Order: sequence, then C-alpha cells, then structure tokens
Amino acid sequence: MQRGDFLTRAGDFVLEQAHAPGLTGLTGRSLGEPDAGLIGFGTRFVERAAQLLKPALEQEGPVRAYATTRSRYAFSQGKGTMCHYSKTRQFAKPLNWCGVGKAINSPPMTRTHFLVALALSITAPLAPLAPLAAQTRRPVCAPDNAGLTLQPGFCALIVAESIGPARHLVVLENGDLLVAVAGGSGGVRLLRDTTGDGKADIVRSFGVGGAAGGGGGGGTGIAFAGEYLYFATNTTVVRWHWNIGQLEPPGGPDTVVSGLTMRNQHAAKSIAIGSDGQLYVNIGAPSNSCQAQDRTPESPGQDPCPLLDIAGGIWRFDPRRGNQTQLDGQRYATGLRNAVALAVDPATGSLFAAQHGRDQLAANWPKLYNDAQSAELPAEEVFRLEAGGDYGWPYCYYDWRRRQKLVQPEYGGDGKTVGRCETVPRPVVAFPGHWAPEGMAFYNNRRFPDKYRGGLFITFHGSWNRAPLPQAGYKVMFVPIARGVATGPPEVFADGFAGATVTPQGARYRPMGVAVGPDGSLYVTSDQGTGTIFRIVSQP
Repeated sequence: MQRGDFLTRAGDFVLEQAHAPGLTGLTGRSLGEPDAGLIGFGTRFVERAAQLLKPALEQEGPVRAYATTRSRYAFSQGKGTMCHYSKTRQFAKPLNWCGVGKAINSPPMTRTHFLVALALSITAPLAPLAPLAAQTRRPVCAPDNAGLTLQPGFCALIVAESIGPARHLVVLENGDLLVAVAGGSGGVRLLRDTTGDGKADIVRSFGVGGAAGGGGGGGTGIAFAGEYLYFATNTTVVRWHWNIGQLEPPGGPDTVVSGLTMRNQHAAKSIAIGSDGQLYVNIGAPSNSCQAQDRTPESPGQDPCPLLDIAGGIWRFDPRRGNQTQLDGQRYATGLRNAVALAVDPATGSLFAAQHGRDQLAANWPKLYNDAQSAELPAEEVFRLEAGGDYGWPYCYYDWRRRQKLVQPEYGGDGKTVGRCETVPRPVVAFPGHWAPEGMAFYNNRRFPDKYRGGLFITFHGSWNRAPLPQAGYKVMFVPIARGVATGPPEVFADGFAGATVTPQGARYRPMGVAVGPDGSLYVTSDQGTGTIFRIVSQP
C-alpha cells in the first residue's frame, strides 16, 4: 500500500488516504519517524490512530482491520472494528470499540512495532473525517504580525474578529476552533477555515440560552474530552455529545452541574477535564480578602473565612452524572481567590492553576503599604495543585521580591511576618501584581523550537490598579516546565496586544484564552471589544 493524500493530523500522528490495487484505505504514520512509512511505535500509536479513524469507520460498511508486527497478524471483520496486540495481552480493545468482529488468538507479540492500516473495499467510498488539510496548512501571516511583537522566528495573523467577547477556547484535532463567548448573546462559536488562508470562513453559534444563569447564555470555560464538548456559564456546566467534524450539535446540551456559587465578584467559571477524567471547576471567591466589610480600610478579616465553604477553590465533579449541584462535588483545592487559568500538564497529569492576587493593599492599609508597594504586590501565583491542598487565601499572600508567603494585613500581617503562612505551598512561578492571569496551555507539540516543549504559556489580561506605576500585563508569557517544576525564568512570548494605550479601557486587545492547535500553532483570544482570535505560528 502506498502513501497517498494527506487527510488529518493530531499531535505526532498523521492519517492519509492510501491506494493499492483494488483497495482504497487509510493509513497512519508517526511524524517523529517520517522515513518509516506506515510504521508506528507502540500501543499509543495504534490507539491514537484508532481514535481518529473511528468517525469514518462508524459510517462505513464492513471493514477489514489489521495490525501487524513483522510476522504476526490479527484479523477481524465487522463494522467499526479495530484491534491490536500488546506485550501483556494477546488481544487488546482500545477505546472500547474493538470487539465487533471475532477475535483471533495468536501467540503474544514480543515487539511493539505496529503497522496500522484499515483496508476498505474500493466500492465503498472513503468517509470524510473533517476538513483536514486546509486547517493544518501553514497560513500566510499578517505583514505586521497583526500588531503583535513576537519572539524571533514567529509570526501571527488574525483568525476571526467580531465573534463576541472571546474567552477560553479549544482546538480540535481537525483544526476546528470552539470558543466560549461571554455576554447575553454569547455561547459557543465554532470556527473553521476551509480555504487554508488561516482565516475562519465558517462560523456557527450555539449555546444554552439565558436560563443557564447570570450572564445570559454566555460563559468562560470550555473543554473537550472523549466524545463530549463541555461549556461553563457563570452558574452551570453543560455538555454535548460531539463528533469531530460536525458544525453544530444535533440538539440541546445535558446539564452536568448547576447552581454554582455566583455573586457580584469573580462569577466566571473556568473548567478543565483532568487526567483522571473528572471535571474541575474554578469557583472564584466573591471577595477581595474576606474582610468583615469588603474593600473597606482596616476592616479585619473573618477567621475562619466562611466563603471558603462555597468558593475560593477548585471543585471536582464526575462528568458522567447529570443534574448535579455544587454539594454533589468535592472541594479539590482551597485557598485560591480566583483561578480562572486552569491547565493539565500532559507530562505529569497534574492540574495547574494561576491565581488572581488580592487588590488594594495601600488603599485598605495605608499605615503598612505605600502605593508603589501596592502596585507590585501581591504576586500572581501559578500552582501545581494537589488534592486537599490549601494555597493560602485569604490569610496569606506571596511577595515575589522576598520570595516568601506573608500574613495578610487583615489577619495581623505587617508586610514582613511569615507566621501561619510558613507551611503554605509556594508557587511554581510568580509574576508581579495585578497582571491578571486568565488562560494557560502546556505546549505538547514539536512545531515550535525544542525549548518550548512541555512548557507553559500564560495569558495576562492586564491590570487596572498599578498606579503610580504604568499598567502592565496585556501579554503572553512563557515558562519552561519539566516534571512540574519551572526550569528557567519566565519570558515574554507575545506583546503589543494593548496597542498605544495600555489601560483596561484604552487597550485594543486583552489576551484571554490560549490553546495549542494540532499543527503546533498557538491560538490566543481577546475579549476586548467585539472579540478577536489570534494565531501564532513558527516560521521555517
């Protein structure tokens, strides 16, 4: 069978249409071994190919599927059949859809080199997996990089504008973008490029309607896992069954959880699907520092803080259960004022969160802090979360200059006292105050230079309260990460979003969500104005 027309790619794997006398089929190969033809390595390759091929198989008639090593063959026939061997099992069933046909036993394999091929009868046309090549083709960047300042070797373009306040996003394996849009007319936008110029020429909108809680039908959180698309409004998380390649859902969503805490501050809900398959939801605390009178000079802090029972942390839910309430979930981590930015590290499976630090140290405690100190403190912290972890809010804050956790003034602190904060977990990395981290994504592709692999991109929405210093943030930062630990200092990856006026009202764009595409591009959203999507690519 000969390698043929490109169909799609996902991460390190490519699917192509292949041709042989009397047969038309699909083949998979590893980008890591471009000269290996159709050879893949290990069960991960086979399972990944199986997942990508599933939509086509489900639409076809009888399919012959086989996986081979050099001399051993497994054969099965039936609709949607895909099987493989491993060292420990003679017959394995990846993705729970292998066993349609009859399994044929064979001695255990001693090697894990696999060839994956699905041979379809030439009389059965090949089912399209989705718009593939156009969305993974290298686009032509804007001459001015869409106004951005980038690291050398990168360029940028605008994918879409005027789609509404674009919050978080996911990029599917076929290149489709699914964007959470805030506001009363928000919801989910699907963006697709069918021409290969990098710009979305198909836009579809769907959502949950105004009944989903405050903020109308709009929301911030979005995630895709397995066969489901998840979307979070300010009070509710819903999901749709989703086949990659479709343009919109066939019907309304199922409610996973509703009635989540929502008050005047920090109402947006961000979400992630963890490596354990569970749903993680950020529930921001509706407070600055849990004072008896919020944001009031010298008002003492409540100790213990009652808000931590309902907010100020990450809650975990089983996404397979429907119509849950917040009480059905588990408080996975606490002491996080508002962690809008969530990401799962594919190298360790750990959940990371970036916290918005408190405001108004000088305004509320002028005897302890001056305006210059208040502009820089407290730090914006990125944590690697552990089950049951307590990260300190409202009792502690992190001084990034001292590299210490200090007691908040509401709880007896004076800007120097460590006290009860000695045992509070330190951040993986910290940034100056009020930059407002809003999105994170680990880079798990090979398109960018080696230094970026496994590292963390963080979007900063930008500050409003750094006077007398200039406002700051409004950029994308990169942090090298290995085994859950920062291995070097942060660096600016993309800047210039705000334009000439670096203020919340005057900024042209404010970075919000970030995601990595199947071709290795980095996508960044802006919710300023009418909403914009940027794509940053590595130049050859």
